[in-house]
Amino acid sequence: MTLKETIEDFRKLPSAFVTDAMRRIGLSGWSEGVYPISRQTRRIAGHAVTIRYGSKRKDVEKPTSIYQVIREAKPGDVLVFAGRGTSCWLIGENFCHDALYQGLAGFIVDGCVRDADEISEIPLPVFCRGAAIKPWRSHLSIIGINVLVEFAGVQIRQGDIIAGDGDGLAVIPPERAEEVLVQAREIAVLEKEKEEAIKRRAPLEELLQMSAAKRTVKNH
Repeated sequence: MTLKETIEDFRKLPSAFVTDAMRRIGLSGWSEGVYPISRQTRRIAGHAVTIRYGSKRKDVEKPTSIYQVIREAKPGDVLVFAGRGTSCWLIGENFCHDALYQGLAGFIVDGCVRDADEISEIPLPVFCRGAAIKPWRSHLSIIGINVLVEFAGVQIRQGDIIAGDGDGLAVIPPERAEEVLVQAREIAVLEKEKEEAIKRRAPLEELLQMSAAKRTVKNH
């Protein structure tokens, strides 16, 4: 399977199935409090390009334009704005349109956005903590590009696979992606079977057995 096919498979799977699969094999890595603002495009999958923010300090600032980061990113990448949960806005509508035309997979923002109404209509997945008009440059500095970042309760490295939907975001190490997919596909089957069992009012013992099966690692 190619990397492109792997990413597309993650885009189709609910994030809950992905996190269940990760737990099966002893991985962790999911966000807290960051959700899609987009009305149309609420699923995201792609490789991470990270932008790290810190407290305002001019002598350590990286004189980096977000437009430069967007233009240097590859089609299908996800820009990760590690803003430490700031109440400031980190991106606006112009960045989103530039990313859309660059072919990026979307933005995830541990902080807020401005132009929220406009962004919600753009066919680009954008995940954030909410909307704001408080400017970030008065409070924060960009202190690293493509470095390890803390993002909404999870560590993200450059190149990690980001997969998310309305429930939140999962972060998958690319070297474990195939393993996670195998487990997630089986969990999808088990979830469908469980839905049908609930519909036919299956005995409690059967439902408990199905729940236990979700935690059992599938050999591949």
